[in-house]
Amino acid sequence: MDYVDCDKYIYMSSTSVYNPKHMNTVESDFDGYSKDFVWCGRKEFPYEEIKRQAEYALWQKYPGKNWIAVRYPFAIGKDDYTKRLLFYVEHVIKSEPMYIDNIDYQMSYIRSDEAGDFIAYLVDKNVNGAINGSASGTISLREVIAYVEEKTGKCAVLSETWRSSTL
Repeated sequence: MDYVDCDKYIYMSSTSVYNPKHMNTVESDFDGYSKDFVWCGRKEFPYEEIKRQAEYALWQKYPGKNWIAVRYPFAIGKDDYTKRLLFYVEHVIKSEPMYIDNIDYQMSYIRSDEAGDFIAYLVDKNVNGAINGSASGTISLREVIAYVEEKTGKCAVLSETWRSSTL
């Protein structure tokens, strides 16, 4: 932001900044002042740490700037290059074993088009700091898999051990 002068800076952050993750997460569960930030490249740390470092920079180096860090959960949609949900659908349909370490963990999602709409919505709003941006409610992988099983008539094959078929 030393090189950009703008009225508002909107950063697409992630709920991955929260550690540990838990139900009913609120923005204050991540403290942007809790650790010193490190200027780093995108590949120098795991994804969640890169997101934390970017927020540390916003909180600590740019407190006087007009910025928003939108913390998105899993973004899904036709343009999802990670294919998170497709992994489970394909494995159920093909009867391929999956190891899932916590099948009942509740997760939040947002459709990619909703994520874009939310950023557009924020452009002229008087908001500063972090904001969680997710669709309402949560769902577990057990519920996702049950839905796929119901719609396809196939049964998921769950493995007790981690293999290369793990997401």
